[in-house]
Amino acid sequence: MIQQIQIQFLIGCRVLLESILNAAGMFRLAPLFRGQPAQRKRIAFQAYSIHLAQQYQTIIAELLKAPDEYEVVFILLPHPHFSRKSLQQLREFARSQLHIPVGKIHFSWQVLWEKFDLVVYNDVFAKFLLRKSQKCLLQHGIMINHRWLKPRLFRKTAKDFDIILLNDESDIELIRAHYYDKFATPKMYHIGMPYLDRLSLLDEDSGHYLRELAPRRQKVNVLFAPSWSGLNLLENQGRDYVDRVMAILTQMDLNTVVKLHACSYNKIMAGGIDWKKQLQKFAGYENVMIDYDVDDIPALKYCDVLITDISSRAFNFMLLDKPVIYYFPTAEVRNTMDANRIAQLKQNAFTAASPENIREILQQLTANGSGKSSANSTAGRLMTGRSDATKAAVHIMVENMNHTGAATA
Repeated sequence: MIQQIQIQFLIGCRVLLESILNAAGMFRLAPLFRGQPAQRKRIAFQAYSIHLAQQYQTIIAELLKAPDEYEVVFILLPHPHFSRKSLQQLREFARSQLHIPVGKIHFSWQVLWEKFDLVVYNDVFAKFLLRKSQKCLLQHGIMINHRWLKPRLFRKTAKDFDIILLNDESDIELIRAHYYDKFATPKMYHIGMPYLDRLSLLDEDSGHYLRELAPRRQKVNVLFAPSWSGLNLLENQGRDYVDRVMAILTQMDLNTVVKLHACSYNKIMAGGIDWKKQLQKFAGYENVMIDYDVDDIPALKYCDVLITDISSRAFNFMLLDKPVIYYFPTAEVRNTMDANRIAQLKQNAFTAASPENIREILQQLTANGSGKSSANSTAGRLMTGRSDATKAAVHIMVENMNHTGAATA
């Protein structure tokens, strides 16, 4: 109880600080009087954490190939659940991994009056600028999240954006069904997931990624990747769930890579649990590697079997023709959309009723090397475009920017 009070107090302080900074940003009026060069389109990407910013990586890389045509800006968005240190890490990520020049990385309150041809967001927790710019929402997970459609304080909805880039045509149908006035909905396109285009760029050698498992590298590599939202639905914030699954995996003749969602390492978003500390008990096993990296791509690429709950990673893994074991020891779901996701998972993954059942399924998989043949087709359907989503996203962004004219004061 005391811990929850402390968390709420911390969140309140961060909201108050952001409000003060936004108020200060209202007086940064210089952009109103500063003309912008008409020869370049201005496009900004906004994010509040690295796990979301990495979704832009291939798109920004493509735009930066034409520096004379596009000015790319990155906007750091403070979030009440993320610390000042995490914002500093996000700034460094934008500089070193997204290759945005330091002078083009700004906090949201610093650019309130800036003018852009397009601003790209990948979450409905977004802060719009004060001057009119086209607003594009990029889907960052499989299937529509209920948050997109439900108005809340500090959050937008899908209807607030001008353009939405989605994984599949069924996502478009779901949004249209929710907003019965179809003429009021944004322009929507199904392109797949640009983030996953990076899967084809990795070297085939897995040795570097699995270096901690070097003595047993010849074994099957199992990725145990519980989702942040799934753990939060379980008793004891999922600690017992993780312990029970790991009790099975550590005793089997295979390698285990443990990879939680990035949000699980945020104590506020994990209900006060310090997951780095919780996972240390498994670090001593020679056949266990704890992957703390925000990036999922190497884990998806180099592991052979995935064990997860309601995570989108399941569909990402299926796309690679690799088997998924679904284990979620509760019937509780938050909404119809989660129920639909679970139905898709059960249809296309090996469903385990218990940790002991996980052992049996793994023994079958390692003996037969089999997966479910329908899994890849389902994942491909849910992620239209598959290996060229980046080109599709950039094409749509450029086309929409070209229709608005240059970003001038």
